[in-house]
Amino acid sequence: MKKILIATIVILSFFASSLLVSAEPTYDITLNPSSPVKESTIKFTADVSNGTISEVRLIVKECKDDFCYTDGFNVSMTKNASSGQYEKEIKLTHGEANNIEYWLVIKSNGVWYDFQESYLQKDLKASGGTNGNSNSNSKKTPGFELIVFILSIAVLLFVIRQKRVK
Repeated sequence: MKKILIATIVILSFFASSLLVSAEPTYDITLNPSSPVKESTIKFTADVSNGTISEVRLIVKECKDDFCYTDGFNVSMTKNASSGQYEKEIKLTHGEANNIEYWLVIKSNGVWYDFQESYLQKDLKASGGTNGNSNSNSKKTPGFELIVFILSIAVLLFVIRQKRVK
């Protein structure tokens, strides 16, 4: 009888503890545009599930190779009432950055979950167009090589003329 009572208590304790432990939230993040450009505005959309979500924070770091700038973003995301997704727009500020790292910190059932160890990384494209940040625009700028070339021809002609006169 004692063994049955102890076994029952152990089994009930196991079930009670499994009910108290909640599942860790899961998420999926999409970016718009999907191929972001340096120093542009990116819209992050997160689809979060599992648990009672009370707050979602977005962490974004701009990086150049293996170095990440210290002034990253730690912002609260807003829940879209119609879609149930969390959204936030971020304006990138570092023109030298060539990628971003981002992840979520989620408060679910009163517990904070930081997903920094499973951060996502996205390469940034170079700026394009007519905003002056593109390397292709440098081909339109006249160089000083032409001036040096013309001056060297003038000096050469002057030296040749001086030798003929003597």
